[in-house]
Amino acid sequence: MFLGTLLFAGLVGFLSMRVKVRFIIFINFVTIIASVLFGEAFVTPPNESWFSPIGMEAAIVFTGVVLLVVVLIFRFVFSAVLSRE
Repeated sequence: MFLGTLLFAGLVGFLSMRVKVRFIIFINFVTIIASVLFGEAFVTPPNESWFSPIGMEAAIVFTGVVLLVVVLIFRFVFSAVLSRE
């Protein structure tokens, strides 16, 4: 599952090389907000064991922010490598 997430982030980073960074960040924050709303609507309690240290909303936001950072890292790496050629 971790490898699949990295491949997904790499693909998104590659495809978003020509998109402005602020647009990527904006779309990702919209996605995080939608994920929190869907999580509250469809994840039924009690699920404290899944999100015990920080709570469900914080876990969703943390995951979204980490994924955003990884996508931006891949984007910058792909941009740097492909701009040299």
